[in-house]
Amino acid sequence: MCDSSKQWGNRESNLERILVWQKKAIRAFLNLPPRAHCRDHFKNLGILTAPCLYIFEISLYIKLNNLEYVNTTHKYNTRHKNNFSIQHRLKIFENKPKYAGLKIFQSLPTQIKTIADGKKFKSELKSFLITKSYYSMGEFFENFCHRPAQS
Repeated sequence: MCDSSKQWGNRESNLERILVWQKKAIRAFLNLPPRAHCRDHFKNLGILTAPCLYIFEISLYIKLNNLEYVNTTHKYNTRHKNNFSIQHRLKIFENKPKYAGLKIFQSLPTQIKTIADGKKFKSELKSFLITKSYYSMGEFFENFCHRPAQS
């Protein structure tokens, strides 16, 4: 499931279907009622939900493939220096896993995405995602949206 998650994970419907199967498996494994909540059980068992698995795999792909950071394009110390630059000419590029991966990676907390060591990055990201147990990509992005307060 992990090897091709970069391909199938870009579609929310695929993640929803796999998450339903995961919840059924946890309920069967723990002898829970059919409509029991599973979020805490994902955390207790240390299992990544399907959206978290996609976030984990695509973030590892982005981190371990030496892409160009924004701070390498010029000498200025900017607030986005730890982000990767996403330059593309055509709208169709936004459907590729690499683009989705860059958006996801840039949404991660700064203390995680700035870790240089690959093994430490992997373990910190996994423990972060297990504690959150996101059920959808929308839920992940909502956590990191910085909207101004409404008056």
